[in-house]
Amino acid sequence: MKVKALASLSTANGWKSAGEEFTVSAADAEELVGRGLVERSVAEPVAVAEPASKPAKPTKPKA
Repeated sequence: MKVKALASLSTANGWKSAGEEFTVSAADAEELVGRGLVERSVAEPVAVAEPASKPAKPTKPKA
């Protein structure tokens, strides 16, 4: 999940500056958001629901 740092913070991949966007796991993102260290990035793609099944093909009436 993509997040944006609200302040300078140290991560496993080095320091992140305030306003810098970076990717973390969803669980880590929830924890960091809860602690007020980051916010969710608006650039994060929104999941699009796929149709459950394809629409049925029309059938020809039997004569």
